[in-house]
Amino acid sequence: ALRTEVETIVQRLDLENLVEVDEAEGGVVVRVVGQLLFDAGSIELRPESFVLLNEIARLIAAVPELVSIEGHTDETPAATGSGMSNWHLSTGRTISVLDYLTRVKNVDPKRLNVSGYAAMRPLLPNDSDANRERNRRVEFVFRRAKTPKQNPELQRTASR
Repeated sequence: ALRTEVETIVQRLDLENLVEVDEAEGGVVVRVVGQLLFDAGSIELRPESFVLLNEIARLIAAVPELVSIEGHTDETPAATGSGMSNWHLSTGRTISVLDYLTRVKNVDPKRLNVSGYAAMRPLLPNDSDANRERNRRVEFVFRRAKTPKQNPELQRTASR
C-alpha cells in the first residue's frame, strides 16, 4: 500500500526519471536523485525540491513507519576549497532535509533519523557519469516496525 501511494505521487509530479521506489528488507525505499534536491557540492535545498519534500512529509504523517533519511555521494571528491568531504556532504544533505521536514512541515523528529554514507554504498560502479549521477542520491527508508515495542509511536497508539 505504501509503495503504491508513493508511486502514484511520483507519477503525479512527473518525477519518474528522478525518483525510484523499491521494496527493501523491512520497508520501502524512496530513492531521490541528488540533483533534484541539491546543486552540485551544496547542502542547501533547491527550491524545486520543496514540492516533493512536502509530499514526503505528508506520507510520513500518514503512516506509522519510522523514516531513515540516507545521503549518498559518488567517489568524486567534494569541490576543492569547500572544506567538505563526501562524508560531510552526504550527512549535511540529510540534515538539510531533516530540518526542512521538521521545521517547515512539522514532522515529528522522533520519527526520523539521518545517516550519511559518502561513496560507501554505491548503487552502480562509479565508472561513468551516468552511474555517478545515480549514486548521488538521498533515500527515504520507511521501516516497518514489527511490534509496538520497536516503534514508540505504535506503542503509544496501542496503549490508548
